[in-house]
Order: sequence, then C-alpha cells, then structure tokens
Amino acid sequence: ADGYLAGRGSGTFTLLGYAITVDATALDAPQFHLSGITDWRPTAQTQPLRLLPATYLFVHGSGRVPAADFTVTVAGLVDYPDTADGYLAGRGSGTFTLLGYAITVDATALTAPQFHLSGITDWLTSAQPRALRLLPAIYLFVHGSGRVPAADFTVTVAGLVDYPDTADGYLAGRGSGTFTLLGYAITVDATALTAPQFHLSGITDWLTSAQPRALRLLPAIYLFVHGSGRVPEADFQVRLDGTLDYAAASDAFLTGRGTHTLGILGFSILIDARAYPSESILLMPFGLAIDTTSANPQTVSLLPSTGLSLELRTITPKTAVFDLTGSGRIVLDDPYPFIDVRWEGRQQVIRLTMAPMRQKQPCSPAATAVGG
Repeated sequence: ADGYLAGRGSGTFTLLGYAITVDATALDAPQFHLSGITDWRPTAQTQPLRLLPATYLFVHGSGRVPAADFTVTVAGLVDYPDTADGYLAGRGSGTFTLLGYAITVDATALTAPQFHLSGITDWLTSAQPRALRLLPAIYLFVHGSGRVPAADFTVTVAGLVDYPDTADGYLAGRGSGTFTLLGYAITVDATALTAPQFHLSGITDWLTSAQPRALRLLPAIYLFVHGSGRVPEADFQVRLDGTLDYAAASDAFLTGRGTHTLGILGFSILIDARAYPSESILLMPFGLAIDTTSANPQTVSLLPSTGLSLELRTITPKTAVFDLTGSGRIVLDDPYPFIDVRWEGRQQVIRLTMAPMRQKQPCSPAATAVGG
C-alpha cells in the first residue's frame, strides 16, 4: 500500500490516494458526481481527483448509472468490465474516460415544440433530430406540459435504444441508435366554443377555434387554456392506447372519451340584450359583440371560467362581472340592477334590462303582519 498510504511506523496514518482524472467531456449530461465521494462536478472540463483503491459509483442528472461504475486498483489504475469498452475508456491508465454512445432523439413528428431529457439536456427544439452522447442508462422525457413517463427510454450497454413493448404505437427505434417519438394523431375540436382561440399549455401556439385541429400527442395530460386563462375542467389525457380521457364531471361540456377526437362544447348560455337595441355590448375577455337587434337572444358557448364580463358601452358605461362554475351555473360578482339571470327550462339566460333597480317580488302580507 506504499503507493497510496503513508505513515507506517509513526503515530500518523496518512491516506494519499492516487491521482485519477475523470473525463466526461464527451457526454451531453452537464454534470456528474461519484456517489458519496464528490459534489456535483461539471462535465465541461476534466476533473482531477485523489481516490483510494475502491469501486466508485457514477451518477448523472437522470440518476445512478451502474454501467459507468469503475474501480481504482491497488496499483492506481482505472479498471471496469470488458463489456464497457464501447462507451468507457482508460482501463489500465490513470484517466477514466466516459465516451457514451451516439444516440439520436427524433421528436420531429410531435406537435410539442421542444423537449428535454431530465437532468441531461437543456430544452431542445423538436424541429430537427438531436444527436446526443449518452451512457447506458434510463432517460426521462419531458415536454411542455410536464414529465411524460410513457416516453422514457433506455440506452443499453450495447448502445441501442430500448423501451417497453406497450409503447410501439407511439415510439419507434427499439434496437437501433435512434429514438423516435411518433405520438398519436389526436383532433381537438373547439368549433362550438365562443372563445375564438385556445392553446394547450407548453404544447401548441394559440390556435383558432374556427376549425378542428389535428395534433400529434404523446400519452400524457394536456392543459387547456383560452382567452380567460387556464380551464382545468377542460384538461384531458391521451392514454397509452391513443384514446382520450377526462374527468367524469366534464361530461356536460366535453365529448370524445375513448376516441381520438376531443369535442369541446362548453355550456350553452342565452344572452338577451334586446333592451339595448342601439348600444354596443361585448362579452369579455373574448371581445365578442352581442347582437342587440335580433328577434331572439344570442346563444354563446362557454367553458367554466372566472372573471367573465358583459361590458355595456352605453352613454353611462356598465360592466357586469360573472363566473361560470364547473356545473354550468352563472354566479354574478355583484347583484347588478341591470342584469337578470334565470333558468328557462334547462337553458340559462342572462337578460340585460334598462331597469335602474332590480325588480323585487311583492311582499306577502302574512309574512309581515304584526301580532295575530
């Protein structure tokens, strides 16, 4: 042990270790550590260390990498299994080199504009295939709506892509050096909505509601947003078999569970603005002009939202703010005297009135009588 220990015959036991360099500069992973030995170290430059003869456990951003563990021998030389020669180098020297394998990730088919491998890459555009250097390990896939466990994949010790057989419908490339994310063909049909546009958070740009939208989506949960903000009740999931699912409570205004087309219907509301035949009235935040001259009330289709409003641009402007609950009930922010909300059969109606005060029902004499 004279090469890595000192102090024999004295009262001090000195552990010198060996000068070992770890070179991970070829990898896409931005940092690594040796479990229990080092803090996180950047891969951008080689790392000089002092290590005792022992086995060292390699960790990078996606977790432990048993295939990259190595040993420092009593002679101060790097060692590892022969099976690792394809992605490691430096056996018999003082430098442990992590080469990884050349792996291409191809997400060009997806609607999601970018992705990253958790702890391994920055955000990468999906517009072209990405050439990476990866160690044999499991890699965690993330896109704009969050982690996608169904799209995680493995690089084997032979440098080939692997993933579960159940993913064959939306992934490709098993047994090759290219990991391809195909997704499923999903249509989102929001043509029934009054909201003129929508987007899936982190996945699409703003899309017009005027026609159904054909998308390529991975099995994951997708977050729905329109002009008044996030609509959690309209979030939906693409299942592993490519069919759609959503909360049972949303059946009143969504359709398409078990199919490949999501219909976003909203709740049908009547707005009767005929009391203001020559005025401008807008439904906000959508900027929809309400027809005040038609013989019939105007029908709008709204998703559960907060902070909706009707703006009466009269000589004396008025605004009525209201929420639409998940059950389809309108809740006024204030008892506005010019707004009357009622149910007519199964149809909810917002009626605008010129009355300066809300009309009250006559009192019952029996309820106000004093004494017997």
